[in-house]
Amino acid sequence: MKGYKKAGEAATNLPYLSVKDSIPFGIIKASQYLQFSLREKNMQKGGNNFDYWEVSESLVSKRNQIKVSINKKRLSNKKKGIKERLPYPSYKDACMTYDPPLDMVFPESKLIAETSLLATPGALECGYSRCIDWTADGILDENIYKWIGWYTRSRLRLAGTCVEVGQDKAFKMRKFYQCIESSEKATISFILGGFFCYQSATYWLTSRYEQIEHFIHAGLIIKASLRFYPEEDKRKTPDYLIETSAGEWHVFESKGGEHSPRWQRIEEAVAQLDSVTQIICNDEPPKDVSTFVCTHTSIDADKNIAINVVDPVPENAQPIIFNPDVCILLSKLTLISLFDTLSAIETSRQYEIEGMDDWAFVHAPEYDDVQFGIPKSYLMYKDEIKSSLGIYLALKEVVDLKLGDDHEAGYFKEGWIKLTALFPSRRELRHVIKRIRPTLEQYSKITENNYGHFLKSLANSLQLQPLTERIVLDEFLLASTLPEPIKKHRSAWGGLTRRAPLPGYDDPWVTPKSKSSNRPKKPRL
Repeated sequence: MKGYKKAGEAATNLPYLSVKDSIPFGIIKASQYLQFSLREKNMQKGGNNFDYWEVSESLVSKRNQIKVSINKKRLSNKKKGIKERLPYPSYKDACMTYDPPLDMVFPESKLIAETSLLATPGALECGYSRCIDWTADGILDENIYKWIGWYTRSRLRLAGTCVEVGQDKAFKMRKFYQCIESSEKATISFILGGFFCYQSATYWLTSRYEQIEHFIHAGLIIKASLRFYPEEDKRKTPDYLIETSAGEWHVFESKGGEHSPRWQRIEEAVAQLDSVTQIICNDEPPKDVSTFVCTHTSIDADKNIAINVVDPVPENAQPIIFNPDVCILLSKLTLISLFDTLSAIETSRQYEIEGMDDWAFVHAPEYDDVQFGIPKSYLMYKDEIKSSLGIYLALKEVVDLKLGDDHEAGYFKEGWIKLTALFPSRRELRHVIKRIRPTLEQYSKITENNYGHFLKSLANSLQLQPLTERIVLDEFLLASTLPEPIKKHRSAWGGLTRRAPLPGYDDPWVTPKSKSSNRPKKPRL
């Protein structure tokens, strides 16, 4: 997303020991004492464990040879009618303890649960609400939009019910979790896996002195893709694409579940990471992905949550091509949706902080007393964002459906029907047709070859890039004026998340306006 950089630090609220200023950059790796000190410090603090691994090509080759032998033995046993279980070696046999390169320190290996799970930015903006599969109906139909918010709240409460903070300041699963039906556990694993994947990515990049600029879920990438994906290929995209403030790209795949089969799940994740190794934004040159990381969040009843982070080496070069404007606008819509969702709770209230007149805040006591803020400009752009994205996705959905049935598709009739249903007002519909007329006149048939060109033309007709540039510029100017302590609460998506100040204490974010003195003025001499 070159050209769309935001000011401010990524929100983490995650503690880490910075050694950037105390040890020369080039000799960090030689300082084994440093890494020991970091681990020793973490052991004293308690918290959830992060174990880091890297995949050894030689060990993978050795394991593959063993798998070939096992396959031969399995085939032989089958012919002889012998029923014998012959499992493959654990994928752990192909991994070794992570050895950081020269330009980084060892990533933080603990997450200290000093605040509740639900109040952290990762939980609100990544693990729960950022996986919405936005459709044209979900954006433009107010009833569907509202129920998406209700569902987001339910997911947040569902996962939070299963988690508690132990005496060792670690997130752990409550004991009753053992009684939950297995298919429901898969949902909990997905939600918590996303949350801890976000934490893993934060640690991973912090150790490289980088920060998250864009944290994009695969669902948004598919919506913004300029390449046609058949339905069966959509599931192969890794969970998250991350762009740093330095313009580097990292790919993260998230898995979660019970501790025992974790290496089997990690092996599946490693295979999935091969699906994206290059990033292409519109017509820019391809950019290689810097690292490919998979995380597994071990979730077992009455036990601390533990995280394994594995850095493999992909074999194939597979690019993904997408429109960054669509990604950014969908990210902003998701933030607005989260603000609307929290505001709709009966016990919540919207409020303002003195000195932060350009921000709108909502206080949600039901959810760990969280306070969530977004720029007021987002609310001003809300209708324009929803209208533009709704039209874009409406025609894209029609084309995707038609191409799924045929290699060449006319879309005008079906697109007209869909837009008429979404914009029942004749005046609104005329305005929509006027906006997309250049694209309608240019394309009557869509194939896989001109699919990306059609979507670029549609984005131009809807002026998505100028809209994105206005929003990002407003955000940049607003964020640049924030004091440093507040910037640390700002996420990579533009929101501010914190716990409410304790009753009776001054709000540290308040900047009182200067008041005119009531003293009588001295007469001039």
